Amino acid sequence: MTRRIFTLLLLFTCILTACAPAALQPTLTPTVPVETATAKPSATASATSVPTPVPTPTPIGLKDLSLWQAPYLPAGLRASMALPADLKRASSTDGASLKLDLLGNGQTSDFEAQWVYALVAPFPTLADGVSLDELQKFWKSGQATGAFKQQPLLMDDNTRQAFEQAWGKAADGVLKTVGAQDLLDTAWGSQPAWAIVPFEALEPRWKVLRIDSISPLDKDFNRPKYPLTLHFGISGAAQYLEAFKNEAGQAVLPVSNRNAEHLTSVILTGTTALVRYMAQRMEEKGVLYPAEKIGPILSAADILHISNEVPFYDKCPPANPVRREARFCSDPKYLELLKAIGTKVVELTGNHELDWWYDPMLSTIDLYNQNGMKYYGGGTNSADARKPLLMEDHGNKIGFIGCSPAGPKIVWATDKTPGSAKCDWPYIQGQIKKMLADGYLPIFTFQHIEVDQFTPQSSQRIDFQAVSDMGAVIVSGSQSHFPQAMTFKNGRFIHYGLGNTFFDQMEDWHRPAFIDRHLIYEGKHISTELITIKLEDYAQPRLMTDEERRQFLTTVFGASVWENK
Repeated sequence: MTRRIFTLLLLFTCILTACAPAALQPTLTPTVPVETATAKPSATASATSVPTPVPTPTPIGLKDLSLWQAPYLPAGLRASMALPADLKRASSTDGASLKLDLLGNGQTSDFEAQWVYALVAPFPTLADGVSLDELQKFWKSGQATGAFKQQPLLMDDNTRQAFEQAWGKAADGVLKTVGAQDLLDTAWGSQPAWAIVPFEALEPRWKVLRIDSISPLDKDFNRPKYPLTLHFGISGAAQYLEAFKNEAGQAVLPVSNRNAEHLTSVILTGTTALVRYMAQRMEEKGVLYPAEKIGPILSAADILHISNEVPFYDKCPPANPVRREARFCSDPKYLELLKAIGTKVVELTGNHELDWWYDPMLSTIDLYNQNGMKYYGGGTNSADARKPLLMEDHGNKIGFIGCSPAGPKIVWATDKTPGSAKCDWPYIQGQIKKMLADGYLPIFTFQHIEVDQFTPQSSQRIDFQAVSDMGAVIVSGSQSHFPQAMTFKNGRFIHYGLGNTFFDQMEDWHRPAFIDRHLIYEGKHISTELITIKLEDYAQPRLMTDEERRQFLTTVFGASVWENK
């Protein structure tokens, strides 16, 4: 009995302790509130905790920027900028985060445009340039300067403001402000006159004047060092400039208004005939003797034109200065002269091309082809002779076309025989129209009647001006052994006769001559430079002296009838 009771008690105790259900165990856990436990972390937990993060600043975007533009920015710069459309424009410098203005001395910018200006005068101006010292002395004091005496310097309002920012305020009476569209007419109407214009405003009726012998038309032009280069740029606090760069990129402003890769120089010359005394000198002193003085000028052209009036003939008689008959040919080795000066284009309108009949002319054309020289104005037959020569250089498209109204008939090409191109006016008009439609600038050259006088004959004026009216941007006379007058028609340049380039005439007014250097920029004829030469030793042209040039230009300009239209 006692043993049974003991066993029951033991079993009951087991049930209450070791054998209790899991659901009853939570009643043994302390009931401390959770928030109280976390409010007092241990020392270990406190040493490894993360600091409170600093808020990230909001990035600066275009919507946060504003740009103020100087009111005197060149019109060409404004037109060629690529500013983001959503960039706010500020009406004043107050509160503007960025400024587009002239950069100060030594100041640079990631956004900079080097704007080139030119000192110009009406085309028939004798002076070729001034020194920077003369120009700035006139600017500051109004002191008389050379050929322009005390004539005010013309410029539009934007140009005046920009240069007064760069050079300081001009002395009273030094400047005259004229609307950009009226500058040329104002200058031509008050000669002598001079002006400063942006490079993009150049056109043939302006003569570009050199400053310290530097011209923006030069092939080796140094834009940063040229005194008429102004530097416009965007400035502002570093964070604003960085934000602007990130949003807009760097191609916001053009690098300049003058890109050397878009400029083509075309040199047109007068009569070349390597015969008689010239041929004799070449035999005595070397084939390259005639070009020793002017060769570097000719070879610097992108496109050099030579009007070679006679054929190269392997059976050409020896050079004889006193040959009675005017029947001309040149030894084929003389072609080395044309190669040495960089001849790209040969005009074949001359009336001596068939002096030794058909075969020498055909073999001469073969020589040109073999040596990479293009030709026009004559050819293997009439179709070849009259077709235009189309060329491209530095992105400019230029077309040459020419003819010979002088004849005689025997020198003109036919359907079956070579010769020079006869003038077919409806055909020429159609070709000029087509060239213009295709983006080519037509250059027309004549083998016209020859007269020993500065003023052109009436038939010359009629024909030259008719071709200008058709749309030829340059009309030039290759025939004349005597330098002749020039003019403008519809703003296009006409030169009735350049005179001799390589020919042996040593009479007084046969010795001087012109080499015309035409500048083509971005599909436009923008300027013509008159290079003046004089023949020596029957065979070697040289540059004129300053006094010879002044007298020569005075005579030719005086014989010219100028039309500023």
